[in-house]
Amino acid sequence: MTRSQLIAAGLLTSVCISKHVIILNEEVLVLLSFIAFLAFCAHTLSESTEEAMQARGVATLQELQHYLHVQRDTTRALHDYHTLCLHTRGALEEVATIVTAELQATAQASEMVKTLCVEQTRERADTLVAQQTHFQTALHTALRTSFRASAAR
Repeated sequence: MTRSQLIAAGLLTSVCISKHVIILNEEVLVLLSFIAFLAFCAHTLSESTEEAMQARGVATLQELQHYLHVQRDTTRALHDYHTLCLHTRGALEEVATIVTAELQATAQASEMVKTLCVEQTRERADTLVAQQTHFQTALHTALRTSFRASAAR
């Protein structure tokens, strides 16, 4: 309110009081005192209240910006972790495929080695049997020849 409006309001109140339009009792005096106190506080504290509110607004803005930065960084870290998990999963699937192929190849190679060992063992057994038969025949022949030679003498 401007100064002239305050003076006009004071004169109007004085006229109303003198004409008994406004009756002054305890409640009205307390109400007027309270309104005067509020007007005084509003006039006196308006600048400091505004500064406090500005400071509070700046602090709130800084907190919000900090929260947004933290949220952005957390989101980026989560995205990076998710990407790493996807790459790791793909790599693990590739490793699983390779290991499965290696196991199958090992099983086939094992079967081939087993078959080869069986064949070589049979060949060696056949060779040993043939040698045994040959030596047996040679021994029988040598014994016959020896026996005939000793019988002929």
